[in-house]
Order: sequence, then C-alpha cells, then structure tokens
Amino acid sequence: MEERPAGASCYRSFVFILWLNNFVGSTRALALSAQQVRRDDHHHHQKDRLPKVSRLVFGTLRLHETERPFALLDEAWRLGIRAFDTARVYGNGESEKLLGEWLRGANDDGCGRSPRSQATVITKGGCGAASSFWRPNLCPDSLRRELETSLERLGKVDVYVLHRDEADRNVGEIVETMNQFVEEGLVGAWGVSNWKATRLEAALRYAADSGLVPPRYSSLQDSLATPSREPWPGTVYMDAAERRFYETHPEIAVLGWECLGKGFLAGRWARGDRPDDHECADIYSDRWRENRLKRAYLTEANFDRRDRATKLAHARGYGPEHVAIAWCLSRDYDSHVITATVNPRHLRSNVRALSLDLTPDEARWLETGDGPPPKIVVDAPAAAAIETVAFAR
Repeated sequence: MEERPAGASCYRSFVFILWLNNFVGSTRALALSAQQVRRDDHHHHQKDRLPKVSRLVFGTLRLHETERPFALLDEAWRLGIRAFDTARVYGNGESEKLLGEWLRGANDDGCGRSPRSQATVITKGGCGAASSFWRPNLCPDSLRRELETSLERLGKVDVYVLHRDEADRNVGEIVETMNQFVEEGLVGAWGVSNWKATRLEAALRYAADSGLVPPRYSSLQDSLATPSREPWPGTVYMDAAERRFYETHPEIAVLGWECLGKGFLAGRWARGDRPDDHECADIYSDRWRENRLKRAYLTEANFDRRDRATKLAHARGYGPEHVAIAWCLSRDYDSHVITATVNPRHLRSNVRALSLDLTPDEARWLETGDGPPPKIVVDAPAAAAIETVAFAR
C-alpha cells in the first residue's frame, strides 16, 4: 500500500479545522444578527408606540396637601391635560395612591374602560426621601421593588423615570435594567430625571450599541430664570450646555419643572430680598427652602429677564407667568412643562399660556436682552377653547 505523506494529512486536518471555525463563526454571526434584528424590530415598535405627553403635564408633588385632590385632577382633565407626573417619594407615597384612585374612579366609556385610561402616567423611582437627602439607589432589585409598589398604587406606569442619577453605577447596568422592565411589559417607556447631559448621552450610546430601548424622556429644571446653582440637592438645571445637547437630540422629550422659578417669574420676591448669610442646617424648615430658592433664582440677570417678561406680557395681554411658560415651550427641543400647582385658578391660568406663541426674536430678547426690543404685536386672545390647546403637539 502506498504511504501518504504525513504533511498531506496535517494539511487536510488544518483545512477541516479552518472550515469548521468558519462554519461555527458564521452560525454564531447569523444568530447574533437574528437577535439584533429582533431587538431592532422591538426598538422600532417601541418607538412607534411611545406614550404621548401633553405640552402641559400635571405635577402631583403637593397633591396630598390639598383638601380636594380629585376635584383638582378633574379640572386638569377638563382643561385637556392628559399627562400626570408623580413619584414614589411624593407625600411618602400618598400622591401615587391618590392619582391611582382617581384614575380608576371615572365612569367607563361603555366598553368597560375608564376615559382616564387614555391618561399618560409618569412616575419616578430610584430616589430616597428628604430624610436621606434624596440619596439615589439604582440597584436593579431595589428599582424592581419600587416599580412594583408604584404599579400597585397607580394601576399602570406608562413612563418610568429614574428620579436621580447614581453616578458611580455603570450606565450599562442601568440601561439593561430599564429594558428588562420594558420587555416584561411593566412600563411603556423609560426616562431619567436630574441627569447631566454627558451621562444621558452615555446611556443613549450604550442603548444604540446594544440594540436596546433608549431613554426617551428627561426631566430637569427648565426656566427663563436660569439658576445660579442647583435649586435642590442632586438636581440638574438647564444651562447653555444642557440646552445645546437637547437641541441636537429631538428624540428626547424634556419635562421641565420649576418653569416659574417657584413663583419668581410671577412676581415673588423683590430686588431687595436676599438670602440669609449662612445656610440653614435644618433641611425640613421653611427657612432652608426659602434660602435655597433665593440663592438659586435671585440674580440680577434673572430680575432683568423678569422685567422683560413683564413688559412683553403687558403688551400682549397676558401675565408674566404666561410668557415664562410660553418661553419654555418655544425652545428648539421637544419641551413640555410640568405644572404642580394645587390652586385651580392658577392651573387654569397656566393653561391659558398655551395660546401665546412667541416669535424667535421675542424668545431671544427675553433671555438675553440683546438688541432692541422686538416689535410687539398686541393680542387679545380668546379665553374660549382653552380645552383644545393642552394636547401634545
């Protein structure tokens, strides 16, 4: 029998191993591609069915403090507000309970459903109470327990928002956790609150690279009155750098809070008012809160902005608070305003701001004061039909 050279046998073995590796690699690549397609399809479908958010969002921060919470919610609904913002820590859970009871309490539409089932429910978790100085905790198990509690209270959660950022926690872990909630159908979408743009961008990048559902909502302080520092511990406010980020990310809905600067733009405080020289150590006191607000908002630049807003408001037949809300809604990003008043009259007034459209020149002049005042056209907006202007644009 003719002997075969040893080298030929080795060569055939080498070719077979090479083919096998290529086959296994191709099979794995096909499996990964199929997985990516499924994720992309899920991502695309999730984007198509994102919860709708009205331009004005009713905030429930102080809902538990009012004597007639259901009447207040009824009024918000009557005015066309269809999105409601709450949080696990608001009123130690009472705000979520009240909102959930109200959502379940309306008569059905003849098909066994409450008309309020159309409401978009936004709640927040991952943040301790004031007694912990609002310490963030984005541990997956802790978030799941909080979300389950919120679901029991509310009945549903359309948008789940992380109330604070835990900067030391890996952003990939956070994105994976939130996607687990979305995939399980516990929430419709997710977002963040009080996250710096750099951190949010990292979450967006991780989601894109991994084929996961990204955050679509971001809640932070947004006002014509730019704070000189964070209004509250662990919060983030809209400055020039943050604003540039959102202008280049139109897919993110901005849910702005303290649009009126806790009443500053509506006339609260005068130029002669000043904070105490020393910080108050008692974080539960009215004095501590008052000092925080004064240090954040009482700057000469903000008083000048308020003066310009008042001038424009008088010329247009509105109040400065209407101009302040209209300014926020005129931004070059997807802007929404959270109104957390417990006064029905103030709520109706805030909705009236939706009928005020500012020109780009007016909006720029309000913020910077640069150049001559824009030519102001006097309006006499009809008070009727305010119910029709609160819906999402």
